[in-house]
Amino acid sequence: MLHRQCRLTAAFRLFDLGDPVNVASRLQDATKIYGLPIIAGEQTAAAAPELAFLEIDTMTLRGKGRPERIFALLGDATVARTERFGSLRTAIDVLIGALLANDRTAAQTKLEECGALDWRDLGRCSRSTALA
Repeated sequence: MLHRQCRLTAAFRLFDLGDPVNVASRLQDATKIYGLPIIAGEQTAAAAPELAFLEIDTMTLRGKGRPERIFALLGDATVARTERFGSLRTAIDVLIGALLANDRTAAQTKLEECGALDWRDLGRCSRSTALA
């Protein structure tokens, strides 16, 4: 009986590890869809508020019942503290709100603003100015 109980306990521990590993695998697959090197779930982004995470979408991951907010990691704490990243984060938040409200005009305006902030270059600009 003790042997059976130990096997059940070990199985539950593996199950506890399995869900985060499955979510990580699904998010890794999503990097190909979005063309981004690092995508994190809501729990990870919330656990590291000092990093430059931007919400990019809400998607239902395979095997999960509810949608998950997903975030792109654009840089470290140095990037997160830049004025440009703050402007981008604000513009993205307003863009998401406009999309949810079905306000196409506001969404288009914010999308253009986000494009002008050139988020793909954020990390490089931060490193070069930090070294100067």
